[in-house]
Order: sequence, then C-alpha cells, then structure tokens
Amino acid sequence: MGKIYPHPQWKDTGDSKETIDDEPALVTKLEVGDTSTHITKDGDGNMTFDDAVTGSKTLAELSAGGGGGVDTSGTPVDNDFAKFTDADTIEGRSYTEVKQDLSLEDSDINTLITATKLDDLTAPDDTADLDATDALHGLMPKADKGKLDGIATGADVTGSNAPQAHASTHDSGGSDQIHSIADDDDDTKIQVEESADEDIIRMDVAGTERVSLGDAGANITTDHWLFGSSVGIIGIPKQSGAGAYRNTADIKIKDATNTTIPFNAELFDHQNEMTIVTESTATANTTGTDLYDTSNPFVEGDVGKRVWNYTDGGSTTIATYVRAGHVTLTADIDLDSTDKYGFGFARFTATEDGTYVISAQSTFSGLSDGKRIIVYIKKNGTHIASGQEITGAASCAGGVTLSTCQMLANDYIEIETYHNEGSADDLRNGAQWTYVQIAKSA
Repeated sequence: MGKIYPHPQWKDTGDSKETIDDEPALVTKLEVGDTSTHITKDGDGNMTFDDAVTGSKTLAELSAGGGGGVDTSGTPVDNDFAKFTDADTIEGRSYTEVKQDLSLEDSDINTLITATKLDDLTAPDDTADLDATDALHGLMPKADKGKLDGIATGADVTGSNAPQAHASTHDSGGSDQIHSIADDDDDTKIQVEESADEDIIRMDVAGTERVSLGDAGANITTDHWLFGSSVGIIGIPKQSGAGAYRNTADIKIKDATNTTIPFNAELFDHQNEMTIVTESTATANTTGTDLYDTSNPFVEGDVGKRVWNYTDGGSTTIATYVRAGHVTLTADIDLDSTDKYGFGFARFTATEDGTYVISAQSTFSGLSDGKRIIVYIKKNGTHIASGQEITGAASCAGGVTLSTCQMLANDYIEIETYHNEGSADDLRNGAQWTYVQIAKSA
C-alpha cells in the first residue's frame, strides 16, 4: 500500500500532477474539472460516475448500456442467434429455432433470394443498376452475358414470345415448332419441313430417305415393303421386273441354228436388271475374225459379249480387244462393209434370289407350211424351258414360251430362237412380235 498523506503533496510535471514521491494517491472522491463531475466509491464497493448529462450511474449500469441490466437465458452455443425475450434478457437461438420463431420453411427462405431483370449486363453505370426495389433493375450474381445472347426483346416463357435460340432443328425466331428429330450425326431423322410448307413427313435412315407421307399417300423406298391403296389393293411396285423387244428393222436368223435374240429396246425395268445390245452406227468390216468399226465403239470390257450379223444372220462372241475400233471374234460370221451388226448382252440378270415368271415370243415373216419355230429360255447358258409352233401355211408365224424358275442373285436369262425354213428368215421387230418379259413372283 502507498503512503497516506493527510493532505497529499503534488508536484507539477508539465501536463499533469503527481505525488511528490511517485506513490499512488488514495482518495475517496476524484473531481474532474469541477465539483459536478466526479468519481466516487460507495460503501458497497460500487464505483459511481456523476456528470451534468447522465446524472449518477454506477459502473455496472454503464457497462450494460445504460438501459438497465441485461441477462442471458439458457446456455448459448457457437453460431446461435441472439433473441431478446424481454427488455433485459437475451436468449441464444439455433437456426432451426429461428425458423420456427419466424414460421419459415427452407423453400420460404429460398424465395427471399431473388434476382430481377437488369437493364443491361455490363458493369453497373449508376446506383439504379443495383437498386433491387426497381422493377427494371436488381442483382444477378455471376451472370454470363454470352450465354444469354440471342434472347429476343420482350421474351417470356409463356410461348407467345419464347426465349429459345436453338439450332436448325428448332426455330430460332421464337416459335415453339420443331421441324425434325435427328440422331447425333443427322443421318437418321424425321422431318416435317424439309422444304418450306411442303406438308410432307420424311423419314431418313443412314442418310437415305426411306419413307415419305404426304397428302397423296405414303411412299416407302426400301427393297422389301407392301402398301395399301384406298380400294384395298396391295401393291408391290418395286419388285423385280423387266421387259425388252426388237424395235428396229427385221434381222436375219440362219436356218436350223439356235440364235440368241438381240433385244435392243426396253419395255420396262424396275430394278435395272435388263441389258440390251448396242446397234452399229458406222461401216463395219471383218477380215476373217477381225472386226473393224470406224466409229470406235469398243472398250476392253466388251470381251465376251455377243456380236450379231443382222444382214446375213449368224452370231459369235468378242474374243479380244485390240483398240476402240478393232476387236477379234471367236468365229467368222462373214461381216463386210455392207452388213449391219449389233453387239452386247441381251439378258436379264437377277439382283435377288426368288421365283421368276418368264414369257417370250419370236415371230418370223415368211416361213413355209409345216415349218417349226422354237423359243428357248436359257438360264446361265443352259436351256430350262421351250415352246414350239408348227406353221400351217406360208405366212408370218410365231412361237411362244412361258415358264417359272428359281433364280439366285446374279443368275441371268437369255432367249434363243430357232426355225427350219431351209434358209435364213427375217425375225420381225416390234413389241408385239418379238419380246421377253420377266417378273419376280416370290
């Protein structure tokens, strides 16, 4: 304890007064400035402060904020919220208890955090940009302007002015109409607007249109399909089928010689299975088995094709290719510069296995009475069917044959004819006289 002086002795230090021996001075009352402002200690040990503004307050009263004593209720823990239960009492409340106090659910709390439409997506240029009370402004945290480009002015989510900005399969102008459904590489899809306002539904598979449906009906472009019309007829329009005939001047067929008919015009061909011959267009000549043609019609792929002498009759095959205007023949058929000729394959080649119906006719101009006409069907070079006719008088006469056969893909059909007039006779031209027709039935 410091020394007690009945009347403390002070020394002046310039800015303040100190006791003469630097020991603490113990006093019962400390006045500050004048007698109305002082600090005292009462008999209970309370330090009391007096001034003209607040009056007399104990230190305990001042530490509580001057509003009376404040007590805590319960045992607060970390992260509790403070709640006044009365004017002098604070209670610690957990997050769950605060929600209960305010009658809120999590969904209610989420709706409290909203963002209204900004007048622009750049940096705020005035305080209005950050005013969440203004209908045209507000806060949008971390907005990605690039992802919002293309949204139409005034866009909404009602469908009347939708905000979408999609790729070509969806209107980018604001419409909800979808024009196609497609896979990742866009080669298998369904389209309803391939061309503007065409009103046709189209279905593509692996890059090829297989089905189209329009006002006139359905069209299915596959190898195996059926369709029904309004009268109940089931059609098979893309089945295999072809026909050919002779459409130029009559040609000579030698006596008693089986001769493949050189069909040179198509009647129909659903699957591109009919091959016809090429007619000569320039003077041709042979020296033995050498065939020359100044129009240069030949290519290396012609080897094996048949050559017909239309003027004198007879046929053979091309043995070798020499150049565009020169080939050699397997046999001499007496072609000279005055003779007409044709070359190629006159055959039907199947593209699919199945059962085929075949009909053929050959007509001659002037056979004598009692002469014979035979029409042969050959598959892969072998006779499989024939039809025979005996003439009753010297006149135009024809032979017909009709048959069915099983064919594999790449099997081919040729038609041969025969007569025994005793000399070469004319094979008549025309689709009604000399023809072949083939159709796949199963």
